[in-house]
Amino acid sequence: MSTTLRNGTLKLEATADGEVVLLRRHLAGYFEGSSEVLALLEAKKQFTLIREGRPVVTDDVLGQMVGEALALRLLLSTAQLPLNHETIVIVMATRQYMRFLSFTIPDAYVMKVQSGDSDDEEEDVDAMDRDNGQDERNEDAITVRATNWLDLGVERCRQLACDNIAALVAWQLQSQ
Repeated sequence: MSTTLRNGTLKLEATADGEVVLLRRHLAGYFEGSSEVLALLEAKKQFTLIREGRPVVTDDVLGQMVGEALALRLLLSTAQLPLNHETIVIVMATRQYMRFLSFTIPDAYVMKVQSGDSDDEEEDVDAMDRDNGQDERNEDAITVRATNWLDLGVERCRQLACDNIAALVAWQLQSQ
């Protein structure tokens, strides 16, 4: 996906490995995809970093996913496509493991990026220091949350993966 900011100064391109979209069943019995993206899919062949026996999402991979989420969020806001949430979900899969990451990108952040406005970094660091590491200006930041890795070789983890996908569908349908 690709989007160009309103001021024309920046073009952001990011490629996810796929999208999870709603399929709607027509009375004739066939299914048709919609423009309602429930989640992006990011797949890797193998883990590049394992620390203390646990897989780690590297800064490069996290940065790639932030770019994908931001590109979709900007595309949806500039194209005025249906967007019912400020949150973009990415399903990350590596071998038989899966995890769900949510990237909350508030409207205020989108407007700031689109306008080309940037705060003084030093000011942001000072604010975080005063707040003991807690940035109270959440509307100006992307918030990332993630599930634990789900091993799809384990029945309970497969059930949790299905539960998360069902929750994504319910979340989208509820907001329509």
